[in-house]
Amino acid sequence: MSRRPAQDGFPERLRATIGSASVQDFARRTGLTRSGVYKYLAGTAEPTRPALVALAAGGGVDVGWLVTGQSASKGSLPEGLHIVPFYEDMASAGAGAVPVDELGTQGLAFRRTWVAELTEHLGDLKALTVSGDSMEPTLRAGDVLLIDAYDAKGVPRDSIYVLRIDDSVLVKRLQKLPGGRIQVSSDNPAYQSFTLEPKDEARSVAIIGRVIWVGKRV
Repeated sequence: MSRRPAQDGFPERLRATIGSASVQDFARRTGLTRSGVYKYLAGTAEPTRPALVALAAGGGVDVGWLVTGQSASKGSLPEGLHIVPFYEDMASAGAGAVPVDELGTQGLAFRRTWVAELTEHLGDLKALTVSGDSMEPTLRAGDVLLIDAYDAKGVPRDSIYVLRIDDSVLVKRLQKLPGGRIQVSSDNPAYQSFTLEPKDEARSVAIIGRVIWVGKRV
């Protein structure tokens, strides 16, 4: 029988970490499943280490405090760093990738003052790895993307977004068109553009977030 990472008060600390947000919104912010967060709150499942990092980052709390009720000291991250949930191989810039909820998370540390210059929505940040070549030369396989999931409720500007179409997660350039339509384009001319209709019931479409920073290997 598995044990919770902290038997005394872990669900209560997690509830305090979630705060006034709904479990659904908090799960979206962390990249974890809603059912998984509910199980952690009920004490019927034990979060993995990556999940603990995601939970703490999503609520802006110390991982050590979330696990034990005491702030970490020796071995803790230096002050001024912000942990962003990191999803390896989540975003595909080619034919597609597996669904978001089926992937585990890790954490990437960014200096808080620097990342705050990119966005004020620190709790809505996610880091992803690109696969595929459809966005070359702008994005290449292995590039790390920092996305702002706060922009997932629409397409407020013409930019590069991570989106889910049916069972695939893609990185594409989106452009608003008249009538609520969205043009989905690739920077690689070998890939054709296509249009998403506002009432296309044959497809399940969800915008995950807007790309605000790219880390490249030289």
